[in-house]
Amino acid sequence: MTVQDLLRHTSGLVYGPFGSSLVHQAYNKADLFNGDQTLAEFVTKLSKLPLAHQPGTVWEYGMSTDVLGGSSKWFPECRSNRFSKTASPIPSHA
Repeated sequence: MTVQDLLRHTSGLVYGPFGSSLVHQAYNKADLFNGDQTLAEFVTKLSKLPLAHQPGTVWEYGMSTDVLGGSSKWFPECRSNRFSKTASPIPSHA
């Protein structure tokens, strides 16, 4: 799984409520939407779940953006203004 897969929603990660397969059911049982859990707890739960698809093969909304959002806590430079301006395809007029 690559960052590109995460950005394109082709990571193989899914949202449990958006399907009824055994993988979707496993995501539902994992209690991933628990707002009281820490990022570490969320990642630990997610890391134990299977992928619904081989990364890069199927587009499906899923936990990809949650993983990307959490990654900014592990890579502080991602939160910097410099990174935001260089990574954003939308020009900043501020």
